[in-house]
Amino acid sequence: MKKILLVDDEESILKALSRILRPYYEVTTFSDSQAAVESLKNVQYNLIISDIRMPNIDGFELLRQAKEIQPVLGRMLISGYADLEDCEEAIDTELAAVVVSKPWDNFELLNVIKLVLKYADLNAELTRLKG
Repeated sequence: MKKILLVDDEESILKALSRILRPYYEVTTFSDSQAAVESLKNVQYNLIISDIRMPNIDGFELLRQAKEIQPVLGRMLISGYADLEDCEEAIDTELAAVVVSKPWDNFELLNVIKLVLKYADLNAELTRLKG
């Protein structure tokens, strides 16, 4: 089963996302971005979904660190208050595969997650083949 790491400083968002994803994926949640970084050092995940605006480490920096720790990890951002230019840059630089707006549509979110996981799998295979 694929492992997804969810990071958001709002517990209600973590609960909502977990409720949607747990039937299909193994889900780990953190409301503290620094704790999520430590988890990335110890657990292999397939995908990280992070809020953008959080205390301490924002979503952009969290994904930068996640990319360094686990280079082939799928990465998504989710936010209700996104700066469009920053989000475009995150996608252009391949920091994130996609940015999803809050509130989200559950069906669309699940399909986007499937696509990001497939992209991450292909990226991992390409990295392995270049090896």
